[in-house]
This record gives sequence, C-alpha cells and structure tokens, in this order.
Amino acid sequence: MPGGADWVKVDGVGVLVHNSRGRERCPVAVPFDWETGKPLASLAGAVAA
Repeated sequence: MPGGADWVKVDGVGVLVHNSRGRERCPVAVPFDWETGKPLASLAGAVAA
C-alpha cells in the first residue's frame, strides 16, 4: 500500500503531497518558491481559505 509524502514542483512552486490516497496536496503545508526555497505565505493563505 502506498504511503508517505513527497515535495513536488507545480508551476515553479514546491508543494507537499500525500501518497496515501493518490497524490493529494497537503492542505496545511506552506508552499515555497522551488528555486529559492522561500515560503510563499500568500499562497498558503489562499489554499487554507
């Protein structure tokens, strides 16, 4: 049975995905700029809303 989590790049943004139910984005992880590693807090708020 698949499980765990991975960081993946989506349109230049790093997002955490859970592998337990397919590749589902984590709703509470803070996305980050893939090149710099800096958190993108404005996107995190949009995902949480």
